[in-house]
Amino acid sequence: VRALVVDDVGENREVLAVMLEAIGCEVDQAAGGPQALDWLRDRPVDIVFADIRMPDMDGLDTLRRGRSVAQTAASRVGAGRDGGPVWVACSASVLDHERQRYLRAGFDAFLPKPFKLEQAADCLVHLLNVRLEHGDGAEDSEEHRDADPDPAAWTSVRLSDATRAALREAVGRQSITRLRRCLE
Repeated sequence: VRALVVDDVGENREVLAVMLEAIGCEVDQAAGGPQALDWLRDRPVDIVFADIRMPDMDGLDTLRRGRSVAQTAASRVGAGRDGGPVWVACSASVLDHERQRYLRAGFDAFLPKPFKLEQAADCLVHLLNVRLEHGDGAEDSEEHRDADPDPAAWTSVRLSDATRAALREAVGRQSITRLRRCLE
């Protein structure tokens, strides 16, 4: 699956891109609507995750223009895509009337922020009819999830109070960027 993540906030793009890459997608990123249109002209994608609130071109305008651009590009290269990629609206505003407005405007689904891996994966499963598997082919059993190759290796790990507090704050804010800094 080739995905395009469109958001003016770099951290938001990165969080969703990392999630999608973790489940096997090839991901391109665009910092706004105009850049997304350029990507859609040059490369076919299967799914677009577009932030609703962006300063240069909002998500609704990006959707309208992007559908046209993607259809033109697909017909030009003979990709055989009828209608281009599916579109997912992304927003921290999860009020039901706003979500319905985005769907009525033409988005195929809605993904709330902060992003959750399960919800992003559901978009792929339901919109693109893809099947997700574990990378190692193992069953999703409690035994498999809890297996640790060497539990004793973790007994010597000690975190300073400052690092522990920083980790808690990063997790509480669901900030992948801060979490990575703490782990480094």
